[in-house]
Amino acid sequence: MSWLGKILAVLVLLLALVWMWFTVTVFAARTNWKTQAEAFKKGREEAVAARDSEYRTYLAEKDALLRQLKSEQAQVAKLTTDVTQLAADVAKNGEQIKVLNDATGKRDATITDLQASLAAETSRADTQTKRVNTLETEKVDDTIKREQAVKDKQAAETVARQATQDKLTAEKKLEEVSNLLADAKAQGFTGAGGSGGASLFANRPVPIREGTRGTIETYRDGSIQFTLGIDHGVTDGATLDVFRTGADTRYLGTVVVDRARPQSSVGTFRPADPRRPLRSLRPEELPKAGDRIGRIGSGPTP
Repeated sequence: MSWLGKILAVLVLLLALVWMWFTVTVFAARTNWKTQAEAFKKGREEAVAARDSEYRTYLAEKDALLRQLKSEQAQVAKLTTDVTQLAADVAKNGEQIKVLNDATGKRDATITDLQASLAAETSRADTQTKRVNTLETEKVDDTIKREQAVKDKQAAETVARQATQDKLTAEKKLEEVSNLLADAKAQGFTGAGGSGGASLFANRPVPIREGTRGTIETYRDGSIQFTLGIDHGVTDGATLDVFRTGADTRYLGTVVVDRARPQSSVGTFRPADPRRPLRSLRPEELPKAGDRIGRIGSGPTP
């Protein structure tokens, strides 16, 4: 084969390859267009469906809004009527308020007059109260003076009775001393230095006169300290009554003086019922500070 034939064969081969490339390219391009067309068609159908759905939704919303608008318009009309009625009521209430303000002014004037009257009455009441308090004070003073006078009278009568009793007691003591002296002489008593009759006077406490009163200062475990002493005629071994005065008046028992001092003494408490020991007594049956002590003869006397 000549060189020209070879060149033409190669050229034909190249042209065949180019033709094949064009054929493949055209086929691929035609296939892609179909896919895109189908995608575009599907997208258009979906867009149309979405548009139709939105349009229907729009129509429904529009219908709902129209109904709401009509309802609101009806409500506005009703509110307008109410506002008109309220305006009329406000005007009417304004007239009533004006009337009430006039009445309030008149009432304030009346209240001012009443307050002035009340102040005057209060002043008169204060004056009357002061006068009543003065009279009450004078009455209390008169009552106190009258009661004091009665007490002074009773005290004077008591002193008179006590004096009579002291006289009788002294006469009795004198008689007892006379009898003791007679007995002493009969037993051979010769004086202070003798020994025969000295025991007649030993350990004999001096009797306490009736009406003597004292107060318990302390009480502890049967021991009583009270405000009577030697200056009141109390001596060691003397026996005094213990009693309580006031709302709980009662006779508690006696106290035997163990040690007498000038203005006070200490003694041992003995219950009113000697058969009962101290530990069996109730608290109210035991002496306490403030209870009275003295010679009362028969039962406590306040």
